[in-house]
Amino acid sequence: MHGIFLTEFKKYVKATRGDEAWDAIRAKAGLDSRAYVPIQQYPDKEAAALVAATSAIDGATATQILENYGRFIVADLLTLYQGLLRPDWRSLELIEHAPEMIDRAKRLNGLAIGLPELSVERANPVRLLVRYESPRKLCSVGKGMLRGIGDYFGEALEVTEDACMLEGKPFCRVGVSMSAAVAAA
Repeated sequence: MHGIFLTEFKKYVKATRGDEAWDAIRAKAGLDSRAYVPIQQYPDKEAAALVAATSAIDGATATQILENYGRFIVADLLTLYQGLLRPDWRSLELIEHAPEMIDRAKRLNGLAIGLPELSVERANPVRLLVRYESPRKLCSVGKGMLRGIGDYFGEALEVTEDACMLEGKPFCRVGVSMSAAVAAA
């Protein structure tokens, strides 16, 4: 697991649950002495333990936590990778070009593995079909990020799913549309 995932998770926990919550979650996960830095790799089981501990402490499901986390991290990631964005892009354009942006980020950061396989197809002017595949099955983070991109641009996006790895499918397929009110404007 990339350290940025864990450092952003710490930031998410502190922003949504308070500064003291991070220490409680790390202790519950058996990681109370563990510190994370963005440029390191960490065992995936540590991220899973932190999410499970968060769930045990506050009662939210892992899916809810991961989706909310995905929504939360968008602004930081778009700031970090601002140089990869075109100034005329809005939500759908950003999502449509996400696979190329991920490839460029991999090259910039020397990441050979670990990021999901993503493809995007434009179904019509206001709808995209996103295919996500990863052995980590963090599709909930991805769905949250799609909503977070809409938040970032102040656009209401409808996110629907018709296939999910968590339900035994080989990949996730998600539709992303501008809400009817936004698309009509």
